[in-house]
Amino acid sequence: MEVDLDALLHALEVGAGKHVAIGVVVGQSLDAKAVITGSLNDPEFARLKQYESDLPELFILSQVTVVEDTSAQELTVEVAHADGVRCPRSWRWVPELVETEEWGPVSPRCADALKQISLSTK
Repeated sequence: MEVDLDALLHALEVGAGKHVAIGVVVGQSLDAKAVITGSLNDPEFARLKQYESDLPELFILSQVTVVEDTSAQELTVEVAHADGVRCPRSWRWVPELVETEEWGPVSPRCADALKQISLSTK
């Protein structure tokens, strides 16, 4: 069974709109985090849980958490401002930045990418 990505993306948009309306500012998608709740008995939720680590890239969000709730009757999506600090290179919100010699503070992921770029140009 395939996940209905259109429905999920719509839920993310609607969720963002609701949170903006109550005062949580989400200026762009990378400023947001999503919490998707559902039951593993739901094939769509099970698929999302399986690929949880890939969902931020897929949805262009800083953070996505997939939470199992055995009593859930349907998928729910809550959208809020992402936690942490913003990486000046990727604009993603991360728990912390790491200091690099050449580029200053960046996310750990960006530090790894910049290191690989640096090594490949030497």
